[in-house]
Amino acid sequence: RGRSLETALGLATPDHLWQDSGDVFAIFEHCFNAVFLAELLFRLGVLHTRFFYDPDICRADYFNMFDFFVVLLCTVDLWVLPAFNGSVQGNMTFVRLVRLVRLTRGLKVIRVMKAFAKLRILLRTVVASFLSLFWSMVLLSILMFGAAIFLCQMLQQTLEDEDVDLELRRWIFEYYGTSSRASLTMFEFTHSGGWPNYSRRIIEEVHPAYGLFYVLYVSIVVFAVTRIITALFLRDTLQVAASDADMMIQENLQKTKKYVGRLQQLFELADESGDGMLTYDELEQICKYPEVRMYMHMLELDFYEVQGLFTLLDTGRGNVSLAEFIAGVMRLKGQARSIDMVAMGDTCDRIHRRCAGIEKQVGRQAHALEGMRP
Repeated sequence: RGRSLETALGLATPDHLWQDSGDVFAIFEHCFNAVFLAELLFRLGVLHTRFFYDPDICRADYFNMFDFFVVLLCTVDLWVLPAFNGSVQGNMTFVRLVRLVRLTRGLKVIRVMKAFAKLRILLRTVVASFLSLFWSMVLLSILMFGAAIFLCQMLQQTLEDEDVDLELRRWIFEYYGTSSRASLTMFEFTHSGGWPNYSRRIIEEVHPAYGLFYVLYVSIVVFAVTRIITALFLRDTLQVAASDADMMIQENLQKTKKYVGRLQQLFELADESGDGMLTYDELEQICKYPEVRMYMHMLELDFYEVQGLFTLLDTGRGNVSLAEFIAGVMRLKGQARSIDMVAMGDTCDRIHRRCAGIEKQVGRQAHALEGMRP
């Protein structure tokens, strides 16, 4: 549509390559909306009321509500409104409704953010940091407005001096002539990065003393304050990323998958017979190579740990399968190992209490036998 308007305004010549592009984009739009609608219906069919509210955590899922709203409006825009468009062309209320619904097409971009962890984190950071953003802008606005009023007042004498070059006076008025112009200039000065364009002529053609003001402003506001605010937003971003359960689950799954792949490589390297079963002799033989020991060290495995694990996993047949080997190594590492240690400690406590009870019973019986002696 933009290319058509460009041609209609005489800003470009007709391009035959783009003449039928509208139909192509319309096909893509219908296909994507069909996929979105099918996904929404599938999730509604599986989750039912949990799609909108999860009773386990007692919290409404606002992203799912947003999905439902966007897909519904886009479906109405693509497949419902065109059926009535021709019969109610003169109804201005209906035309405004159509335009309002079509604005929701841009919301599809936000909906897609859910599928990408980094975009989701950025969106959540903006939402979580909204209050910090507000007060940061309040602080910057106060500093910028104060600097703008200072420059506007100080440069009034230069504007009134008829001995100063007229072109310079006009330039000063354009950027600093009124409080609103000076405020806009300081906003651009602070955020655009092109502050020399607004200060060089003041320093060189009005008075060099203004250079001290600009140096202080750039050092304190442009450099220090903005970087402190950036650091605060970075901290919030890291906190949101650390609390993002979905991303943490995905990262742990990826690490586990990569670790399992390396264990499989180690198993296949040790399985010299190629029968899919690992014997103790094969493991002992492969561990004689320093390269293999280094690889095991990279996997945070100790050779003696693997030897002990093999002894534990061997059920008497003298070999271990790939699945048994991977499951056993995974239990050696991480949280599973800690849980096993806790379970082992609990078992030891129970054994100790049982032994203490048996010891007391044996003591009582021995005491009774001693009393029965003549």
